[in-house]
Amino acid sequence: QHDGPPGLLTGYYEPVLEGSRTATAKFATPLHRRPADLVNLVDETMRGAKSDALTHGRRTDKGVVPYATRADIEQGALAGQNLELLYIANPVERFFLQVQGSGLVRLRDGTLVRITYDGKNGHPYTSIGRHLIDTGQLAADRMSLEALGNWLKADAERGKKVMWLNKSYVFFRELKGDEAAGAHGVLHILLTPGRSLAVDAGFHAIGTPIFVSSPTSTHVARGGV
Repeated sequence: QHDGPPGLLTGYYEPVLEGSRTATAKFATPLHRRPADLVNLVDETMRGAKSDALTHGRRTDKGVVPYATRADIEQGALAGQNLELLYIANPVERFFLQVQGSGLVRLRDGTLVRITYDGKNGHPYTSIGRHLIDTGQLAADRMSLEALGNWLKADAERGKKVMWLNKSYVFFRELKGDEAAGAHGVLHILLTPGRSLAVDAGFHAIGTPIFVSSPTSTHVARGGV
């Protein structure tokens, strides 16, 4: 209980995307593995609390330098390193998957592959939805995930340049065996529907039990979380 303003309760979901293990005419947008020269500058558990600064970098013979941006990577900065994990249909799907941090990819034979966050290029996250609102390109009362996706896909070149404003770029790994039973949270802990909670590690130690009472919520079962 606190005397501050009300908090914001949101939900987590795993997108399910169609994809392939090899590049095809339909599936030509790669999801990348973590590069070998990527290094953490802060502990992953504190990444969210320090998101206004570089959290990862690239190891070189002369020291650690900023990693390639989203624009750099989409223009070939990782080419030739065999980092392509899977391929999906378009860059907008990849962008949303990277924001979410994990998801399922359905291969052409029907197999579902669960992938999860495995590091990022370290650049701060920039909200492109906020950018479109602030620049008058989308009205605030019309903004939604669907509206943003439609806007980005309506003009691929225009959408690409806006997505490049978010320099952050996420890398993935494939989950196999028991670890693929569900989506992962911090410290590779499986998320439990209706129970797992994202917290700001700048205020709450990871693993601290937290009780949430939200009697007016309509998207969770009565009784709270």
